[in-house]
Amino acid sequence: MPVDMEALPAMVISPNGQYLAASRQDFSVTVWEIPTRRPCYSLPPLDAPVWTLVFSADSSHLVTGSDYRLRLWNAKTGHSLRSFISQAHPVSCLALTPEGEQLLTGHSDTQLRLWPLQPPVGPTTTPQPLIGHSKAILALAVSPNGQWIASAAADQTVGLWHQPTSRCVHMLNTTASLLSFSPDSNWLASTGHTPQVALWQVATGLPVDHWLNPAGVCSALLLSPDTQWIVSGNRDGTISVWSFPPAADPRVFRGHRRQVHSLAVSQRGNILASASYDGTVRWWDLTTGQSLGTWQHPDGHWIHQVISNPEEEFVAITSLSSDVDVWAVQRNQICYSLRGHSHDIWGVSASPDGSCLATASQDYEIRVWSLSQGHCQRVLRPDRPYEGVNIRGASGLSTAETAMLKSLGAIVSYSA
Repeated sequence: MPVDMEALPAMVISPNGQYLAASRQDFSVTVWEIPTRRPCYSLPPLDAPVWTLVFSADSSHLVTGSDYRLRLWNAKTGHSLRSFISQAHPVSCLALTPEGEQLLTGHSDTQLRLWPLQPPVGPTTTPQPLIGHSKAILALAVSPNGQWIASAAADQTVGLWHQPTSRCVHMLNTTASLLSFSPDSNWLASTGHTPQVALWQVATGLPVDHWLNPAGVCSALLLSPDTQWIVSGNRDGTISVWSFPPAADPRVFRGHRRQVHSLAVSQRGNILASASYDGTVRWWDLTTGQSLGTWQHPDGHWIHQVISNPEEEFVAITSLSSDVDVWAVQRNQICYSLRGHSHDIWGVSASPDGSCLATASQDYEIRVWSLSQGHCQRVLRPDRPYEGVNIRGASGLSTAETAMLKSLGAIVSYSA
């Protein structure tokens, strides 16, 4: 094959021996078919040199790495499938306050940021930082009365913040990756990467009870609106239901084939909905444990979350690439298609009353939507490490380095 070996930043052969992929100095990538020694296709030039090339084990996918961006390609056709962007302090989790007045984001730089969303339109104001943890934020929850924020961090602490004053009132020494307030906002349930579930009194920050989940590590957690049940979704696809406060082994609901990652309960507290990595949403009678129905996206789109809306319907938030769809699962009817992001959706969070939705994308943006109207109300963008820094006239920067700094917020401005 006619290849200039000195001009190749990266090269790789597929595990099945059928393809050779090589990057070039013009930031493009060419893939050859080895048996015929003919080029199959060239990937379009990227924003920076491609230093990393990796085929999947079955040779069906190719990954290219260029500075802060990874791209996934169909190895046979060269079609782009997904794009992943990294930044210094990305959003790791998010939560909306009741009725969507404020958005809370957790970041890898140890900070929480509180974004005012009222009025719902107009220029974005600077978020208020909440500082108290020493490592990355892992999970967030807002109490139904809007008075409390709970934050779990990698420093093995859970912070309880008084939302009106933005003051950390209690710092709990516990490991957690899931948090859930009781409907009356008096109790907080937490669990981490062990089967232990803990219950805390919010006002005092004192532990009230703890118990082990027989199914193992929890993957979703909630307390029912009537404070009668504590429910966990589990990695083995089961659902555990304890009476409140827990005094005996849980009842177990079975039906999902894979991990249950999202739970919701009707406002009356009698119907439970669950979303699973098996691609289905199921709803159950909480009293009897009977399965009442199953829904699956017609095109197999990713199910991020299931919620209960103000009309007492269960709604699934799904996405394919940058497009978000809102489905009424019991009617099998699409409510809204939310468009505006330019990259893949990685996280969503609904307000406690189900009226607003926040979506986070790999285009650095967070969008806040009205679920009653399907309209985007706000577009938020956390500052990147070099946001607004003018690098005009900076010497010694290569084209790739300039592109990288721009992706991190730098600008080239010729204005005075």
